Amino acid sequence: MAAILPARGWPAGCGAPALAAGDAVHLVGIGGAGMQALAVVLLARGLRVSGSDRDASPALARLAEAGATVHAGHDADHVPADARVLVVTAALPAGNPEVDAARGAGIPVVKGKQLLGALVDAGRGIGVAGTHGKTTTTGLVGHILRSAGLDATVFVGGDIPDIGGSAVAGTSDLVVYEADEYDRSFLFGRPHIAVVTNVEHDHPDIYPQFDDVLEAFRAFVALVHPDGRVIVSAGSDAIGAVVGAASAAVESYAVRLDGADDAAFAADAPPTAVAAVAADAPGPAARWTARIVAVQPDRQLFDVTCDGECLGTFTTRLPGTHNVGNALAAIAAARALDVDVDAIRAAVAGYRGAGRRFEVIADVAGVTVVDDYAHHPTEIAATLSAARSRFPGRRIWAIFQPHTFSRVALLADAFAATLSAADRVVLTPVYGARETAGDGGPDAIDAALQAMDRSDEVHAGPLRVDSLTQAADVVAAEARPGDVALFMGAGDIPRASRVAVRALARRAAAAVADAARAAGLGGDLLGPSPLSDYTTLRIGGPADVAVRIRTLADLTDWWLLAWRLGAPVRVLGRGSNVLVADAGLPGVALINRCEGWHVVADDGGCERGATDGPPPGDAAATARVVAEGGVTLAALAHQLARQGWAGIEPGVGIPGSVGAAIVTNAGAHGWAMADSVVWAEVVDRSGAVERWDAGRLAFGYRSSALKHDPSHLVRRAVLAVRRDDPTAILTRIAAHSAYRRRTQPTTPSVGSVFRNPPGDFAGRLIEDAGLKGHGEGGARISHVHANFFVNEGGAHARDVRRLIAAARSAVARRAGIRLDLEIETLGDDDEALV
Repeated sequence: MAAILPARGWPAGCGAPALAAGDAVHLVGIGGAGMQALAVVLLARGLRVSGSDRDASPALARLAEAGATVHAGHDADHVPADARVLVVTAALPAGNPEVDAARGAGIPVVKGKQLLGALVDAGRGIGVAGTHGKTTTTGLVGHILRSAGLDATVFVGGDIPDIGGSAVAGTSDLVVYEADEYDRSFLFGRPHIAVVTNVEHDHPDIYPQFDDVLEAFRAFVALVHPDGRVIVSAGSDAIGAVVGAASAAVESYAVRLDGADDAAFAADAPPTAVAAVAADAPGPAARWTARIVAVQPDRQLFDVTCDGECLGTFTTRLPGTHNVGNALAAIAAARALDVDVDAIRAAVAGYRGAGRRFEVIADVAGVTVVDDYAHHPTEIAATLSAARSRFPGRRIWAIFQPHTFSRVALLADAFAATLSAADRVVLTPVYGARETAGDGGPDAIDAALQAMDRSDEVHAGPLRVDSLTQAADVVAAEARPGDVALFMGAGDIPRASRVAVRALARRAAAAVADAARAAGLGGDLLGPSPLSDYTTLRIGGPADVAVRIRTLADLTDWWLLAWRLGAPVRVLGRGSNVLVADAGLPGVALINRCEGWHVVADDGGCERGATDGPPPGDAAATARVVAEGGVTLAALAHQLARQGWAGIEPGVGIPGSVGAAIVTNAGAHGWAMADSVVWAEVVDRSGAVERWDAGRLAFGYRSSALKHDPSHLVRRAVLAVRRDDPTAILTRIAAHSAYRRRTQPTTPSVGSVFRNPPGDFAGRLIEDAGLKGHGEGGARISHVHANFFVNEGGAHARDVRRLIAAARSAVARRAGIRLDLEIETLGDDDEALV
């Protein structure tokens, strides 16, 4: 049986000290991709983690939620007095006050790569290196192993949805990690399996000459245990120059296009040269091959062969030939660990890729907006090629933020050549990261950008802008329906893509309002009214267009019109269990005030689809209620009680509407909507109306099949009720109401913020963590019930978000449990915008 890494603490090695559970560790630069991953696993292994970064960011917020103490900005006071070690990012400039304070206090200072190397040496490491593709490939290797039941620890330099973020702590001795060549970080720790996706000249601040890069990669493969495996891409002079240093067995892989028997794709060759790399190119012959047999809009199919034996057809959701190469490398690594082929096939097919690796963040106003990390010419070429493949015939925008002055100076001509493949090019200022303009020489930087401007094959010519905001404005103003906008770069360009999405949503919402007026649709346009007027928490900025609607026909027509014109659309009932951002809601908000209802006889007709049958007779023991989606449960329960109909009175304490209650399977006092729903009438984007019964609605704990499905609208529902004495029903309602007043706050509230974890209660955990009554701004964790957050007056969404982070952090530290949200957050986070 394989050895198991200790579940708590951290081993010594690579110059880093041993750490025991409970020890304090402080990370400087904690918001960086690699440092985030390290912090997550340190937390999971029982360490007390704190850290700082230059600016506030979503990464810091996520780490706070996970239980870390984080700081925006650097200050000597941030370093805990009892810190056992201070960990620094490789890119940290000299003179950091926290580093100076730690050294003055005798606290050991190590780099993150040393801590990671110690863990690799304590287990079996699978390191994925390469100039491009290592994040996607590392994430896929980790996903395959974990899906196959091998509980690996995984470190990735990006967000991997399939493992829940940038890292996950496992219990086996397998450690999958992104082996980053920057600052020679991958030379700490000796892996048992190494993957090298490609080798190109990059990071000229570390490697002035290409020979320096080759030397570092040779040193990396030389570290692999002699009884291990080195897996490399075939057909490359650079790879051929590297693998000779390995003492472990070497395997190579290549991608072939269907019908191209004599051509192979070297993963470090530009995608446009796929068919030009001969199978007998320098380097080891390919043991593993993938032949692409079909490219479809949402996936690629490829046959995999090893030593001439076909292992069958695999599929990947990821676009581009380069991603077939990444998948093949991961398949080879998994087979080196004897993972079953069918398990690998299933994991590869389901893998969603890495965040900011061809990540489609929105389809709005007919424009597809994509975020991509591409910041090297080869990566840009791959991304543009993937876009052409996935979106044939569409106009492609390249909005590019160059990353580091030294890289631009070295590769200016290559940048210009690759960007010329786009139909429109927008160039933003250089993101300097750890460099200043002087690092590359101002004359060289200017010449490099001018070289990009000479890309005369670009249809409309490149456009230089002065800021990310300006780049977003250009896209929002000039992109046409059908365009694809690729926001590329390794800096903060995601800010621009989010601003562009918001501006496009605003444009689409205005078009919806104009079209609705022209079509004579009913409804009250509410102007710039804040959505705080329509939420139970009394928080939320305005929607681009908000409409109060009273008829099902108008609700359906507005909703379908928004879909057709590409505007984000959200239906709000009574606004319970939602937290609307202070910046408001992009697109169209439909305030559902469709509140009609009636009772029909229970003769089986409702199950067959009748909703307008005769009313039940006086002697009827059961009946059906046909209720439009906007009627509130509380109002409906009271009115039915007066008529002598029982069955939904436990819902009297639920402030939401029938439609929203079905989507979330709302419940109280041991009852839930699933107990009463016969069927719901649902509309899809085409306008087709269907009736979904309880089975298709797939009710679960505070969930249904509709909860994360914005492509369907609940119009109305049929609920089962039974006869009872009105006085008895009203007595039960009074008891339910009294209980609610005793146990829940009467101040404006968002409802239960967190889902109850299995076998426990979120409110109890938050109270035990000492946060009952804790406040941020105008928001507070209720003194009555700790899972209710209330607005004491003037609260903002950012105050509630801080309470959420504080509660998660405190519960994670005390109980080791991550609390999952029950409420839904809507709209853009103001702090993430430019």
